[in-house]
Amino acid sequence: MRIDPQALVGVFMRVHIEVLYHSMRIRFLGLFLTAFAVTSGFSLATDNTYVRFETVLGNIDVQMLTDEAPNTVANFMTYVNSGAYNATLIHRAIPSFVIQGGTYSLSGNSINFITANAPIASEAGNSNHASSLQGTLSMALLSGEGIDSPDSATDGWFFNLVDNTFLDTAQSNTATDGTTYLSGPFTVFGRVANASSLAVMQALGNLSTFDFSSLLESGAFTNMPVINYTSADYAYYSSNGTTGSPLSIDNLTLVNAIVPLQVQHFSDWQTANFSQAQLNDPTQSGPTVSAFPSDGVPNLLKYLCNINPGTPITAAERGNLPALTVSGGFLLLKFHENPALLDMTVNVQTSPDLQTWTKVTSPTIVQIGTDSNNNYIMQVEVPQSGTQQYIQLNLTQP
Repeated sequence: MRIDPQALVGVFMRVHIEVLYHSMRIRFLGLFLTAFAVTSGFSLATDNTYVRFETVLGNIDVQMLTDEAPNTVANFMTYVNSGAYNATLIHRAIPSFVIQGGTYSLSGNSINFITANAPIASEAGNSNHASSLQGTLSMALLSGEGIDSPDSATDGWFFNLVDNTFLDTAQSNTATDGTTYLSGPFTVFGRVANASSLAVMQALGNLSTFDFSSLLESGAFTNMPVINYTSADYAYYSSNGTTGSPLSIDNLTLVNAIVPLQVQHFSDWQTANFSQAQLNDPTQSGPTVSAFPSDGVPNLLKYLCNINPGTPITAAERGNLPALTVSGGFLLLKFHENPALLDMTVNVQTSPDLQTWTKVTSPTIVQIGTDSNNNYIMQVEVPQSGTQQYIQLNLTQP
């Protein structure tokens, strides 16, 4: 089925793209696993709203940062609750930068703008504003006349595939006519909630992209991600023009819906698994302890891997814990993840000496299966080379 394109105006996020190449030198000496709460870059005191992006490649669960960007979250939830984001396109993907959507919807065979509400004021200047780190969700800005206003966000959003901290401040750019203008800063209002969601986000960012700006009559589609579509297909499109294009609806990277979620928090898990007396004693129910049984597995790690904290850990449950192998020049760290949890952030860190730890900026995390208890089986892939280093998961929760 060919797409009947509408005349689209080129309204899209235009930012100065900086791609930084990182060389990582890691050789496995041993696995040092820690699981503990840390103070993150933003407060989670009222960040209790979650949504699920139901995409063609799987779900991305996102925690809304209501404490850091309350008006932006409220604006986004207006679109979510109205169903405006149903059957919308991820129309732009740039590896090691962003994936972007929320502006165009699919209706029958046509691609149209979704109905946008009035622009909202930027909250990028809030004192507790979150930084544009990997896995964060930000609002796109409208562009026109060479000026990107920080107060022009409407319905467009984008995920940061890597740490894009330069988007936290206004960037100087040069327009085609040679004049300079500022773009940004961009308001961060959400973050990916779990490792399986991060894997889906990364998979979307790794899709092949092509320039369909002539077919869809808009500069917004110069880096359009597509599914089951090859360079040979694109060569056919290029030689035959829009009338001969084999691009079909099945090739589009769609967000089928964005829906609110009821989530299981670590505090709920504690309440379900510990007595009131234990809950009153943080040395028994706290995230870093495993008082009963004293098996050396912290409660936060048991929460991540969906392990019962009230009974001695079984051999099968121990198999759910992170385990490392080396294959094909990669360190492969596999663990099981409870699909119900959403208030857990899993970071990958390396260290040369078990003293100084450095976050891996863009780890490859993929879902490789599902176990008999419907836990996600996740695998972290880190290149192996160079200096001797240790690798660990750093678990973060409110």
